This record gives sequence, structure tokens and C-alpha cells, in this order.
Amino acid sequence: MERLHTNSIRHNLSLHSRFVRVQNEGTGKSSWWMLNPEGGKNGKSPRRRAASMDNNSKFTKSRGRAAKKK
Repeated sequence: MERLHTNSIRHNLSLHSRFVRVQNEGTGKSSWWMLNPEGGKNGKSPRRRAASMDNNSKFTKSRGRAAKKK
């Protein structure tokens, strides 16, 4: 449970430009999160979206068709 909670916090910090990951001086993978004074000044940052893995969705099928004339 502790590990899942830590991953959730790390994920949420990485989504916002207000936070910056700083590598720890020691060896290993540990790092710190700090506030970025320049981050988040322009309002909300655009969301990063993963590409869809579903090739059979309605959106994919209708995307290539020409618009209907009225």
C-alpha cells in the first residue's frame, strides 16, 4: 500500500510544471521534488494524453470520412 501511495504522489507531481524533480547527490535513484518559481505562470498547462490503443473505436473510423453535405 505504501508503494502505491508513493507512486500516486510522484505521478501527480510530474503532471504539473509547478514542480521540478531534482536528482539526489548520492548514488541511487532517489530524488527530491522542489517548487519551480517559473512553472505554472501561464495558467493551466496542457494535459499530456496517451495515444489510444483501440483501433476499432468510432472516433478512428469516422475520422477519415468526408463531412456530410446538408
